[in-house]
Amino acid sequence: MASKIRQLYGDEKQLKQDILNAVDRVALTGDLWTSASRSNYLGVTAHSVCAVNKVWPSASFALTVEKVNRHHAVKTAQSIFTVAESWKIEQKVTTSGTDCARNMMAAARRLPFQQMPRAAHVWQRSVTECLDRI
Repeated sequence: MASKIRQLYGDEKQLKQDILNAVDRVALTGDLWTSASRSNYLGVTAHSVCAVNKVWPSASFALTVEKVNRHHAVKTAQSIFTVAESWKIEQKVTTSGTDCARNMMAAARRLPFQQMPRAAHVWQRSVTECLDRI
């Protein structure tokens, strides 16, 4: 069973790598969170669009979800860049999207990619802050 799971993982990873190899540009999104058991995690997702026969299919998929020690900006930036390097896309990444948490904004400033705060997170945070004050 374990060997079958490893084979499926390897096949799926190769499929994702083939997609990333075929595109010219990739956008990344990153997110940090703490689980109910107080473990910290970093998720990095790739987003791309590939023109094939005048069709523009988009692809989005997780590159990693990994346990991290803390939510520090320097380590987070290093981790995100290491993920891009491990998938061989560091030269293709144009933007990185994050929520507007201070640590994520600080991490994004340390990356060589243009930073794009995600509008949905900005809106959600604004509404939450306003409701907390009522």
